[in-house]
Amino acid sequence: MPDTEPTIIKVEMSDEMRDDAIKITMESLRLNKDETEILKHIKQQFDLKYKPSWHCVMGKNFCSYFTYEENCYIYFTISGRDYLLFKTPSQEQPK
Repeated sequence: MPDTEPTIIKVEMSDEMRDDAIKITMESLRLNKDETEILKHIKQQFDLKYKPSWHCVMGKNFCSYFTYEENCYIYFTISGRDYLLFKTPSQEQPK
């Protein structure tokens, strides 16, 4: 169970998405001990509600460089772990 309140480091998404990211992460931390299951739960919930493809990264010390869909990015901390949740741009198939 998380022992600290979330701290948002950077957010580029709607307030509803931001609130869902925190709520779903806190819920996942209560339900799961395994880190992979925590991340899987967050990703699956966002894929269901906001359509694929969402990606979730968790750690204590990492760097990242990626392309994300506009207004679909959040970086926050809970209990000493950083969480990065973002959606990749859809790849339109040529017709």
